[in-house]
Amino acid sequence: MILLVLISVTLFPMYANLSYANVPIYAYTCSKDNQGAFKSFIKADLAVTPQSVCKASDPLYVLLELHFPLYVISMLTFLGWMMACFFLPTGMWGFFFDSVQAFAYRPTKTDKMNFD
Repeated sequence: MILLVLISVTLFPMYANLSYANVPIYAYTCSKDNQGAFKSFIKADLAVTPQSVCKASDPLYVLLELHFPLYVISMLTFLGWMMACFFLPTGMWGFFFDSVQAFAYRPTKTDKMNFD
């Protein structure tokens, strides 16, 4: 119950303040003279740059609102990746030390021959 309260106290204010995404949209316009890189290579005096072939307009921003289930899924995914970044190397070191310990305490030939 305490964990549910802590998650709710954390998640709901975060959703209220951080549930919007500002996505930039660029419009590219190309002139008919220099359309494609082939004509730019034909003209020796024209340098081939992205601006010589096509030009981007100033970005228009679209404000998107995330729904609560999608927000929760994305937050849990982010948390899962952060936990994996911490616990995966820790577990890998544990596997190494377990392998060394298994090698150190491996059975020997004298252990197999002793039937007492």
